[in-house]
Amino acid sequence: MKRTASILLVFSIIILSQTLAAQHRIGVIGGLNIADLRITEPDDGSVEESSRDNKFGIGGLFALDIGQQFYLQIQPTYLVKGGTAVPDPGDPEFRFTANYLEIPLLIQKTFGTTVKPYVLGGPTLGFLLSNEVDAELNGTEFTADLKDVSETLDFGLTVGAGVLFPINNFVLFLESRYTHGISDVLEGGPIQFKAGDLVLDEELEPEVEVRTRGISIMTGISIPLNGGNR
Repeated sequence: MKRTASILLVFSIIILSQTLAAQHRIGVIGGLNIADLRITEPDDGSVEESSRDNKFGIGGLFALDIGQQFYLQIQPTYLVKGGTAVPDPGDPEFRFTANYLEIPLLIQKTFGTTVKPYVLGGPTLGFLLSNEVDAELNGTEFTADLKDVSETLDFGLTVGAGVLFPINNFVLFLESRYTHGISDVLEGGPIQFKAGDLVLDEELEPEVEVRTRGISIMTGISIPLNGGNR
C-alpha cells in the first residue's frame, strides 16, 4: 500500500511539474469581422451571396500548452455577423445584423523561437444573443426582430494563420481567419417590420437556408499564467 501511494505521489508530482512548466497563456482579442451570408433558395436550389458588411468582435482567450509548440485555444468572443442581401432585382436592401457569443475551440501550431508564425483551426459554436434586419421601404426605415425565427446555435469551422511577437512577458499577435458556418441559422416563420406605429407583417420561408461566413482580422495580447517569458 505504501509503495502504491509513493508511486501515485511521484506520478502526481511529475504531472504537476509538467503543468507548471507549460506556458499556458491568457489574454484579450479583438478586431474586424468582414461578414456575409450564403442564402440557398428552396425552389431551384440557387445560391445568393450577400454583400459583405464590416462588423467586429471582441473577447478573451485561454491557450493551453499541450507540447511541441501546440496550443489548445478557447476564445469566448462577442461577435457580430450578418450581411446585406437583395432578394430580387428592384427589391430593397435587407441588412442583417446578428450578435453572438462565439466560442471557438482551436488547435494552434507555432513555429520558430523569437517571432513565431502560426496556423490554427477547429470548430466554433455561436450562441445567438440577438438578430435583426433593417430595410428602407417606400422611403421609411423599418426594423424586424428575427430572434424568434432564428436558430439558437450556429456551428462552424475556422482556419487561419498569424504571427506572435514576444515582448518581455507579453505576447502581441496579429492573425487572419476564415469561419464557414455549417448550420442553417433561420427557422422561418412570421415577422413584423416596424417603423414607429407602422407595422408590416411578413413571412420568412422555412425552406430558405441561411449560413453565416466571415473573414476576421484580429489582434490581441496575452501573458503567460506562470509569469514565464514566451
